[in-house]
Amino acid sequence: MYQRGSERMYDFIKERYIDCSLKIDDRLSAMSRMKLSEPYLPTDEHQRRKKRQNNDTISQIIKKADNAIRDIVSLSNFRKLDMDSLFSHEFSPAPLSLCDSQNCNLLNQQRKSEALTLFEENFSQCFSTNDPTTLGGKWALIIDGGPMLETKPLKLNGTVMDYARQLLTNNVIPEFNKYDRIDIVFDSDRSKNIKSFTKRHGYDSKISQEYDLKENDILDSSKFHEFVHSNRAKLASAVRSCWSQNVLTDLLPLNKHLIIAGPQQTTIRLINNKFSQSMQSVETLVILESDHVEADTRIFLHVYDVELDNDKGKFNGIVIQSIDTDVFILALAHVKLMMLPNCYVRKFNSSTKLTSFINIKAIGCLLRIKWNITEPTVLLVLHALSGCDSTSFTRNITKKTYFNTYLSNPDQFQHLLEFGEEGEITRLPMKAAEDLLISCYTKSRGYKSLLAKTAPSSSTHTVSLNSLRQNLAIKYCKNQTTDICIKLPPTSESFQQHCKRVWKQVFIWKKTFEPFDLISCYPIEDYGYDRTNNNELIIRWFTNSELPNHLSLSRCVKCTSGCQRCKCAANNLCCTPLCGCSSGECTNRTTIQVMKKSTKENSKPVVRKILTFDDTFDDYDDDSETDVYIQNNNCIDAADDEYDDDGIDDTVQSMYDNYSDAGSDRSFDGNYLDGNESESDLLNLSITSDHSYCYQSTPFALKCSANAQNAVASSTVLRQDDFNPFQNQISPISSHTSSRKLSTTTTNSNGVNTALKPMKRKPNFSANTSAQSTPRQIISRKKKL
Repeated sequence: MYQRGSERMYDFIKERYIDCSLKIDDRLSAMSRMKLSEPYLPTDEHQRRKKRQNNDTISQIIKKADNAIRDIVSLSNFRKLDMDSLFSHEFSPAPLSLCDSQNCNLLNQQRKSEALTLFEENFSQCFSTNDPTTLGGKWALIIDGGPMLETKPLKLNGTVMDYARQLLTNNVIPEFNKYDRIDIVFDSDRSKNIKSFTKRHGYDSKISQEYDLKENDILDSSKFHEFVHSNRAKLASAVRSCWSQNVLTDLLPLNKHLIIAGPQQTTIRLINNKFSQSMQSVETLVILESDHVEADTRIFLHVYDVELDNDKGKFNGIVIQSIDTDVFILALAHVKLMMLPNCYVRKFNSSTKLTSFINIKAIGCLLRIKWNITEPTVLLVLHALSGCDSTSFTRNITKKTYFNTYLSNPDQFQHLLEFGEEGEITRLPMKAAEDLLISCYTKSRGYKSLLAKTAPSSSTHTVSLNSLRQNLAIKYCKNQTTDICIKLPPTSESFQQHCKRVWKQVFIWKKTFEPFDLISCYPIEDYGYDRTNNNELIIRWFTNSELPNHLSLSRCVKCTSGCQRCKCAANNLCCTPLCGCSSGECTNRTTIQVMKKSTKENSKPVVRKILTFDDTFDDYDDDSETDVYIQNNNCIDAADDEYDDDGIDDTVQSMYDNYSDAGSDRSFDGNYLDGNESESDLLNLSITSDHSYCYQSTPFALKCSANAQNAVASSTVLRQDDFNPFQNQISPISSHTSSRKLSTTTTNSNGVNTALKPMKRKPNFSANTSAQSTPRQIISRKKKL
């Protein structure tokens, strides 16, 4: 409501008073009225409703991506697909492993402090609550000014001047009791634009107002945090202007220096000249002039200046006060350039309400001993790759995993040291970054547990993120996992764009001691960003299409011509069960028809007699074998040799048992599975016949009664080697013929109907043993329908 009215008021003033395109007394155009379905909602309720809408949108994206992935994995069972090429697409508008869980336009963000926790676990002796300044000597304090502005005004409806006085007297001046020099560094006004792609730094739909603050403006203490969130740089500039007034500089202790940097490029030094008229209270320091966007890097220009001010041994050490993990990582990465004997980072823990001092110099010495890190700047690369304010965190991969994977084998990723050395992006560091992410996935606990559920032969060597996505997708489909797309790593293309943004941030961090920002010399479009037609900066997630558009994924819908001229046939592809055509009328299908296995199979318990070929014929009981066979087979009447149609079972029950796994070539050589082989259960599929000619199983005469034994023994036993799979003993199966209606009998030389059963290869018994019972594998029957 308020925003609409504000826009119309702006148009009214512009059209009638500035542009004069309309007369002042012209009639106003009617505004669109709100519907009853759009009642006024408070800001909090409006945000909650919009959050629910975003969640619904993301859920639809996930569902659509999962369906596309499952279709591709299913099609790979019937067609030869280029899986690496297909999985080079994200199947979503943004990589779900790199974007925010509620907004595809934002970077995925997690806890940066996890990196600090890793160092605390490994270098606990360097973390202490003891203040090092109590040991004596002169110390300098450098403060990150951003968290200081989060201090709430004590005076209700006080002015900006009152707030500046409060910060100076309560937060700054007491520190001069321990420090001789205090530097306060603020972010520039461009910092908000750089961090605008994270939810934490204000890229949302909240209505925010920006103000041009003056010294006498009143601050609303009831909504102060929302105000600072949108006007941090403006408030910092107003506070700095108030501190420059004589009324506040006179509050500073004598012979103490307060240096203020940011949000402007200039840096000023404030001193109390109350008793010395020869000195100015405000002095501009040209040596500390800088255009750094963030205070994180500008802080270290002041560290260098303190070292230059130490020609006569004035300072014993520096304390950097910041709660930002970026400052801690930067201090460790540049520890070699810190010449002072002591350097600490002071961090306040809001949970425990304790202030901890981190000994940077001590950790720098232990990095080589404990982690074999000779070049600490690699920490900048690991920190940016695993996620910071300007780069994405990788979903399902934590910062600790990134660091531990690199530390397990630093030589494997040695090219990461070249990351961000120059403004131009090179290939080898980008390849090392992709190898690091692949190692993070393959060494994770979830990936190992997933491999444990699959056959060892299915694990292949992964050479790219696309191959890793393919392998994981197949395994997740096999395990019937939900939300597959958010569990997959990004594509190689998406990760390359992520690495470009990382390159930009690492380059800025490595050029910390340069007073001016060198990255501005390069176009931002080279680092994973794009600009819209309105010159708005957006994230470039990938350059290829969202979904694959391969001919191999073609599927026909409803064909009336038997699929002779359907979309699949036109592209020289066979129809699949995923097509919309009827399996009974389609003539463009293969001999493999895939259907889901029945999970509920009501079969009677079967009495089995397990016989091995090691048993001698003397020990073999012919009567017991016949009894077992009569008990398990109802298809043959031993009395009159009639064929019992009620007891028929599938003739092709064991056909194509050597069906291979997904994505591999399928061959049917007529050999049946041995005891160690198993049918591929990638999608819990079973195989049955189609309308083409079927391979005939090895015929073997079944003995059903004592009257038929001699006839069966006199017939010649066909061997697997002599069997021609294309002999026309079984007629072609038409598209409308049910496989359960097929006859499973054949006639031997004596005219006896004997059932045919697909059997494994048997030894070639001699004719002299025909009077004996021949060992055979007893195959269980399904329950009669």
